[in-house]
Amino acid sequence: MESMRAGMLISAFFQGFHHMHLIIKKSFLLISIFYLSFAALAEVKSDQTPERLIERAVTQLSDAKEKELQSRELIVDANKIRKQLKEIRSATQKKTNFVEVNKSESEISTLVKKLEGNQQQGAVLRAQSKQLKQSASKNFEEGFSLLWRDWVSNRAPLTMDDGVVSYFAHNAKIRSVHKNMLNKMGTPSDEVGTKREDMSLKIPALIQQNAPPDLNINSFKFSRKEKYFAHIEVHSNDKGESEYQSKNVSAVPLNKIHQWRLVVSDLSGKPATNVPFEIEGHMPGHVHGLPTDPRVTKEISPGVYLVEGVKFQMKGWWVIKFIFPKTEDDVAQPDFFTFNLVL
Repeated sequence: MESMRAGMLISAFFQGFHHMHLIIKKSFLLISIFYLSFAALAEVKSDQTPERLIERAVTQLSDAKEKELQSRELIVDANKIRKQLKEIRSATQKKTNFVEVNKSESEISTLVKKLEGNQQQGAVLRAQSKQLKQSASKNFEEGFSLLWRDWVSNRAPLTMDDGVVSYFAHNAKIRSVHKNMLNKMGTPSDEVGTKREDMSLKIPALIQQNAPPDLNINSFKFSRKEKYFAHIEVHSNDKGESEYQSKNVSAVPLNKIHQWRLVVSDLSGKPATNVPFEIEGHMPGHVHGLPTDPRVTKEISPGVYLVEGVKFQMKGWWVIKFIFPKTEDDVAQPDFFTFNLVL
């Protein structure tokens, strides 16, 4: 009897021990899962820091340049092949020997296949380079916006104020066009009432021109030589607060002088300071530039420039350039930023 009780106690002990072991094992498993999830989340979070985003963007930009260079080398090689083909074909026409003609045709066939291969490979490399540059721009924009959160308040492309109802062209309130041009000028989507006292015709003349469908109107851009990164947005001061505490909107007013803010960094994310930018602007579809002479008047903060005197007298596609001063390293032209606006 005593032995049976002892056996039952021992069995109960081992069952309890086994149960406790399972509990500890499950607890350890849950803790491990929690730890791994936390570590993975921390890794993802650290991967989205401004520094990591910018570092990734620079790597992508470097890879894009390498693929672009390889594509150009293929183009150069393809041009050499075309020249060879032209020479061989010209020489073949003068040959009468059947064997030599066949040899030339075989050589031509080999070169044509090589040419086609170069063209296909070049097209793939160009597409990859373009995709990498787009990814680099997106990553740099994310990192840049985090680093410059005090100055980047509006990341959307600049557009015309929706409240604009007037139709100005070259600052002229009264305009007319030849009757033959009524169907060729203006914007069909713009509804103009018949009782407008400031218009001589129902059709707004020279209001707008068509922008390319794939036009990049992003307010973030790499410089032409891909050495710098910049952002533009409308700048206005709030009364009663610090001098440059800003209230930002994407809307650009029509026929009204206003301010912009230009934020510039190098490819490490550090501010580009003390740059005397020159500003140019024009409408690609028209033969005129800006009605004013906008200028950088102050560096509000390192790398943050106040642009004053900005004015647009017309709706449409505008191109604004911020040009660096020319240096000894600039063989042809200095570096610059180009921003496209469809107002």
